[in-house]
Formats: sequence, structure tokens, C-alpha cells
Amino acid sequence: MGSQFGPATSAWSKSYSFTTFDPPGSSFTDPVSMNNRGQVVGFYEDSSGVTHGFLDTKGTFATIDVPGSSFTLAQWSNDAGQIVGFYNDSSGVTHGFLDTKGKFTTVDPPGSSSTFAGPINDAGQIIGSWIDSNNVQHGFLDIKGKFTTVDPPGSSSTLPDSINSRSQIVGSYSDSSGVTHGFLDTKGTFITIDVPGSSLTDPISINDRGQIVGFYEDSSGVTHGFLDTKGTFITIDVPGSSLTVAASINDAGQIMGGYEDGNFVLHGFLASRNDDDAAASSMSTQGPLTRASVIGDSRPTFLGTSNAELVAGNGALGGLGSSVRSRVARNGRSCARG
Repeated sequence: MGSQFGPATSAWSKSYSFTTFDPPGSSFTDPVSMNNRGQVVGFYEDSSGVTHGFLDTKGTFATIDVPGSSFTLAQWSNDAGQIVGFYNDSSGVTHGFLDTKGKFTTVDPPGSSSTFAGPINDAGQIIGSWIDSNNVQHGFLDIKGKFTTVDPPGSSSTLPDSINSRSQIVGSYSDSSGVTHGFLDTKGTFITIDVPGSSLTDPISINDRGQIVGFYEDSSGVTHGFLDTKGTFITIDVPGSSLTVAASINDAGQIMGGYEDGNFVLHGFLASRNDDDAAASSMSTQGPLTRASVIGDSRPTFLGTSNAELVAGNGALGGLGSSVRSRVARNGRSCARG
């Protein structure tokens, strides 16, 4: 298995407008991802405390509940409108699901005791994670019901996070010493992704150009976002932040994520390449620049947040605001991030 390494630089920000939306009857709402058609999927809790998935198509909401489930969480929709996520059955067992125009298919790799499905690419290929009978977490790739295990060599726990249209998969794994590394899987060939000087690296999203974003912890335990372009790393830190997580990158190179300010308040951000801005030339000594624009107050929308980290607390589903901390408040994690 190869490795990636390279130099790192940083980022800056300005304000940005945002729109609030909530499914009717919800007590809280967490959007998880958005496809290129602008459709948003996620989950919400009703007044009785029951968690449902939702699809928002230009302000029109549809509830997503797997039949017989005690809760349903929608995670990802591709451009064909196929939706994946996971649910608990009446016995409390967690399964993955695929929703194709209201027709539900269970997504469970053979031998799984719990399955967390998502994301899905435009070819209908699904990735996720599953727990075996020994409570070990593995990754999987599901191509039309044919499952392939995704475990980098030397992994004791694997969590795939993103798949692009070229079937490249990124995610993270823990080694035998409990250290978390990133990985890139290109048709079964694995490359380890470690930001230079990091104690932990966690890639979260890959676009069709092969650009990768995620977060890492430095030797002082500070969390930074990063952009990895063919092994060259750029650090993404929103000014004034105590931690930054880069969570999603589209094919235009726009990066979305979340950060925590000095008062421990969580915000979302959108970062766009800014080569033509006058400030870029005046600050060129800082290296490649990105514009980070605040898009939220307390719950950043993570395009690509995945799996068990969304299950938290007293059995309810934790919000994406809290998952900024949950993604980074562990070192040598076990099966569920949370």
C-alpha cells in the first residue's frame, strides 16, 4: 500500500447568506447531503421524538420511512434520485437501505450484525460499513447487490466515507496501534493518506477530479481541514476557529464543512477558490488561497457525513453540529464514531 505526502498552506473567510428550512412538524432538522439537482436528504425528529428521513425537492418535503422501522435516517441521494441510509427494525437491529422511487431494498452485507449504508454514486454503487459477529467494523462496496469488503491492509477498523463516479473510494481506518489513517481505494489498490506532521488523518469526500478533503490533527491535538490534490496538501483553517473540518468537495472545487469558533459555537462554511481576487495577489506569500464563507450558525451541513456517528446520546440521532466534535474527539476509535 502506497502513501501520499506533501506541503500544506492555509485559508481565509467572509460572510455568506443562508436559508433555513424544516420539514413540517419537525422539532429539529439535520440535512445530510445534496445532489447536483439540488435535492436535499437528511433526517428530522417529530414532536413525539420519532426520527424520520426526508427528501426536500425545491421546498417540497417527502418523509422517508422504511416500512417496519423504528427510525429511518436518509444519508445520500445521487442524481438519479436513489436514496440510501440506514434504519432500525423493531428488534433494534440496524440495516442499510436503498430507496428507488419509494421501493425499498435492504442493504446488508453477508454476516453483518449492523449495517450503515451511504453514500451512493450516480452509477448506483453504494459504500458503507458493517459490523461482524466479533464487533469489528469493515467497509463495503455494493454493486447491484454484489458486496465487496473494503479493508485497507493492516486495518483493524474501516470506515469508507465517499465514492466518486470513477468508483474511487476514500475513508479512514485504524491500524493495530489504534492510529487513524486515511485511505484512497482505486479498484482495490489502496493508498494511505497521512497529512505530514499529523497524528490522525480522516478523509471525508472525493470529487470526480480526484480531489480529497477531510480533517487531521496536528502534534498538538489541534484539528484542521485539508485539501489533497494528487498528494499535495493544503490546510483549511477558518480564521478564528478552534477546529475546522472540511466535509465535502464538488467538481468545481468548492469545499463545505464546519468549524468551531473561540466560544465553542459551531458554524458551517463554504470555501471557494479565489485566484482572481485582488487579495490573492496581495497575500500570495501565504500560498494557494481559499475563500471560506460562513453559511450557518450552529449546524453545519455535512455533504458526506456518514454512518454510525449520527447515532448518539440517549438513542436519538445526534445533529451534525455535534458531529463536528464527534468526528474529531476520538483517537483510535472503535466501530461507531459518535
